[in-house]
Amino acid sequence: MGTPLPGTATAGAYVDLLNRTQPDGPYWPTADSLLTDIHEALAPELVRFHGRVIDYLEEANPGTADQMLEGWEEVLGLTPATTATDDERRAACATAYIATGGNSAAYFEQLAASMGLAGTFVLDQTAGSWMWGPHSPPCMPLYSAYHAFVWEVHSLVAATAAQRTTLETLFERIKPAHTQVEFFYDVV
Repeated sequence: MGTPLPGTATAGAYVDLLNRTQPDGPYWPTADSLLTDIHEALAPELVRFHGRVIDYLEEANPGTADQMLEGWEEVLGLTPATTATDDERRAACATAYIATGGNSAAYFEQLAASMGLAGTFVLDQTAGSWMWGPHSPPCMPLYSAYHAFVWEVHSLVAATAAQRTTLETLFERIKPAHTQVEFFYDVV
């Protein structure tokens, strides 16, 4: 796990805390009583529970998850590559968790750059690519009607299998629902 949070608990601190919660007065036991012995018996379990609460707080963040990493991947719809390390899987989960989606090429290029693929660009054909070839009749689009809903992602940097899988899964999940994405890895 990560760095322990401040205020880690000790058994002595829990015994002191439990003893201080008792009301003052002559009818309540003193420090050398059976109740204090019970507090000392409960303290190690309370310390263990305290540690599990701290662990839960770390697991609640996909960027620091360890035991719940597979659960985060399932919830976020990610399929990790078989060669992905735990750190790469955590980074992919954190990226997917904070990604809200977008409808512009610039948004997806920025998302790819945040994953270490800074040489990635998006050709957005959904905006309407009305170009004519030399032998096309006037007003005839270069792309078919199908291509009006397709955009291409070109990565010009060498991407690992884990990066490719993460990029494709993430883009497919947050792309506009009526579009299709085609991926090309054109390493120069």
